[in-house]
Amino acid sequence: MSIKCPNCRREYDVTLFEFGKEVVCDCGCRVTLQHEEWFEDIQEIFKSHDLALEEEHLSRLKQISDKIAFLILNTDCRPIDIELEKKRLKELIKKLFPGKEHLYDLIYEPRFRRLWGQFRNK
Repeated sequence: MSIKCPNCRREYDVTLFEFGKEVVCDCGCRVTLQHEEWFEDIQEIFKSHDLALEEEHLSRLKQISDKIAFLILNTDCRPIDIELEKKRLKELIKKLFPGKEHLYDLIYEPRFRRLWGQFRNK
């Protein structure tokens, strides 16, 4: 999701505006996250996506994620095989949610790393 500069319309990723931060655009304008802009962007997302299909995609991601967690917790599966499953999940995210593949590193990888550290590195 992006926020546009009101002056030149250049787009900035919404994550740059965490905790009330502002961005100084190349054109010199100060860009801040406005509630109205955020609401308009969210409305646009809901208009452009089929929510049932998105739920189906999320369900597929959960199944694969749960499988990887199961392999880490309950099997003697080789690390390389688990890495291949993780790669498969990351590729599926890229396919189903183009431009959102960075979410794998934010959501899934820390979970798998924590599980590995707790249950495999004893």
